[in-house]
Amino acid sequence: STRTPRRLPEAEALCYTAGVLRSDSTAAVLFDLGGVLVHLDYAAIAVEAAALGIALDAALLPCAEGRARRAIDARAGALGGVPGTDAQRVPGYFEDLLEGAGVQRDERDELVARLQAHHRERNLWRVPFACARTTLERLRDAGLRLGVVSNADGRAAAILHATGLAEWLDVIVDSHLEGVEK
Repeated sequence: STRTPRRLPEAEALCYTAGVLRSDSTAAVLFDLGGVLVHLDYAAIAVEAAALGIALDAALLPCAEGRARRAIDARAGALGGVPGTDAQRVPGYFEDLLEGAGVQRDERDELVARLQAHHRERNLWRVPFACARTTLERLRDAGLRLGVVSNADGRAAAILHATGLAEWLDVIVDSHLEGVEK
């Protein structure tokens, strides 16, 4: 069958762009979930800190998260790969996040424990990026199939449904449910 070329949205109209989006070769786009379509609930993290008497400005957390990711990348480079599973790495991620936000060392352990408990109860990666819905909508309107492939903890679909992003997706692959991480 002959494939009709697709007219993709202009790059400026998308939050997420890449040179690989070519109308004659792209049929589908896969996204990660955490850090791509949704981010940490910074306000909830600040509330957990306040419960321990720790002053933490939620507005500092996006930059701190960038520092945390660079720290993880540096460790992975030094070790020749990323050790463990995503679930095993979450406490260290929270530790790096809090360090990047200026939380003192002696305050971090208890706060990391609170964040882990909160995350187990209600996944902290649950706030959609402002441009996520528009990006998915525009790509879908361009005729592309869309999906999420995430090293999640079994709750990827629930998060996507709660945020209203699932309606744009053809497939959601959650590593916990599949039994293997990407």
